[in-house]
Amino acid sequence: MRLKVLIAVGGAALVAALLIPSLVLAGGSANDLKANMTGAKVVPKGSGAPHGTGHARITLKPSKGKVCFNLSWTRVGTKKATGAGIFAGKPGSNGDRAAALFTKKQASPAKGCAPISSANSSDIRKNPGLFNVIVTTSKYPTHGAIRGQLKRR
Repeated sequence: MRLKVLIAVGGAALVAALLIPSLVLAGGSANDLKANMTGAKVVPKGSGAPHGTGHARITLKPSKGKVCFNLSWTRVGTKKATGAGIFAGKPGSNGDRAAALFTKKQASPAKGCAPISSANSSDIRKNPGLFNVIVTTSKYPTHGAIRGQLKRR
């Protein structure tokens, strides 16, 4: 009887040890974000690069007042982007810029770090889906060539 109890408890402990870390990792860190960007997601509809696509990996560094990025894009109308930023705005709506990632022409992929206010960093950490990444080009300077909503990695 004791052996059966020990086996049952040991089995449950093993399952918990394997399951709990994967559940914690599945949610991702609040600082590690990503966005899949397309021209179709640009607001207003139809104003982005029709065949443009891209990916963003964003890492918030609140203690340093920085946001680091790794962006890649293709088919956005030009070889170089003129800028990229993180903006407030749920899907289908535009909002204010929370952080300028870069403002000088860069080719894909673009990597670096930029300043971000502690308030904006905190808001993005709490609700990443209410923010998006936009890449602009000389052909799509106003609303951007591609856009994607942030989510945890």
